[in-house]
Parts: sequence; structure tokens; C-alpha cells
Amino acid sequence: MLARDERIEPGDWMPEAYRTAVGRQIAQHARHFARGLRAEREWITRAPTLQHRASLFARVQARAAHVLHLTSTADTLSADRSGTAERLLTGPQGDCSILGRPARGFAEVGVIGWLVDGAALCLLAPLRRSSYGPLARATLLVCRGEFFHRRQGYELLLTTTHASARQRAVVQAAVDRWWWPALLMFGPPGAGPSGDARADAWKVARPSGEELRRSFVARTAPQAERLGVRLYDRQPP
Repeated sequence: MLARDERIEPGDWMPEAYRTAVGRQIAQHARHFARGLRAEREWITRAPTLQHRASLFARVQARAAHVLHLTSTADTLSADRSGTAERLLTGPQGDCSILGRPARGFAEVGVIGWLVDGAALCLLAPLRRSSYGPLARATLLVCRGEFFHRRQGYELLLTTTHASARQRAVVQAAVDRWWWPALLMFGPPGAGPSGDARADAWKVARPSGEELRRSFVARTAPQAERLGVRLYDRQPP
């Protein structure tokens, strides 16, 4: 089927290694959205305006929907669906250290939307072409939400940086804190392909982290220029 560029569906036979590789991709992103949901909900009642509260509430709801989409996708990989969500969100899959970083101010909530969701979108987008049909379809829905969240965070920062020099300095400090953690979502600098030849052949793995990182930087740099903030080319001390 893969040779004919056809997608694998839940009723089709698949090697266990293929099932594991798909499950790993699903778990990584489901955990990202679940952690982000818990971090952002703390700011709903602390947002500066009612409009900001409503916007953030909608973002948290969307993250919960992303987790639901991915959990439902994981369900299709196993005949035993009991406890799928718990296994998915607490299992041994690799975790990203950025998920445990709390926002120190509302400007950082905007930066998280712009940078962290922007990085997540770059990581997710190739999975829309995944050979596993349910994952490709779920990722398409999730990417639509993440595109909106990235734009939402950017628009918040655009309004803030044009308010005053003091506000621009606040946004710059937030960018300084989150820029490098966002870059590390793509893995260590210089990281090559996944290293799993079978996952690459099965069209389960994404392009290399370095390739996705360059794409993310190329998209983000012009936006930073418009905001009037700096993106460091090396990690600040």
C-alpha cells in the first residue's frame, strides 16, 4: 500500500513497529497540548481585559479538542481502548522541557502562542501527509487550530509592542525567555533525520529537526522585525 502511496487505515494489517512509531508521534503532541492547556488556563482569570479572557478561554478549549482528536486517533491503534488517554499522556514517551515552563506575565502568554505554537505547527504540518490515515486527518484539524493560535499570539504582541517603549521592552524580555526553548522543540542543533530507517520508509517520521528549525526561523524572523524585537542567533548567557 505504501508503495502505491495509499494510506493505512485502522482495519488494515500493520507491523507492530509501525503501530509503535505512529503511537509515539501521537503521544508526543497529545502531551504537548495537555501541558499547554494546564499552563494557559491559569491565566484566564488574570488576563487584563474581558476580550483577552475570552480569547484565552477559546484557546484552552481548542487545546482540549486537540487532545481529544489525538486520543481518539490513538484509540484506533489498539483493540483495547480502555485507559488510552492515561497511557497517552503519562507514558514513557520523550517529553519536551518547555512544557513545564510557566508564563511569568501575560506578554509571555502571547509569546507562547506566537513562538511555541508556531514551532508546534512546523512539527505537526508534515504529519498531514502521514501514511496512517487517522493521524493525517486528525493533524489537519489540529493544524488549523494551531495556525489560529500562532496568529492570535502574534496579534496580541503586535498591539503590545506598538503601545509604548516600556511595553516593547516587556515583550522583548518575554521573547528572550522563550525563543531558545522554542528552538529546542526541534531537538539539538544539527540534529539529523530520525535515525529510524523504517519510520522514514513508512512515512511516519517527520523531516529532520534541523530542516524544520530552519523553516521555523525563516517564517518567524520577518514577524519579529515587524514587532521590533530581536531574535538571538545564539543562546544568551
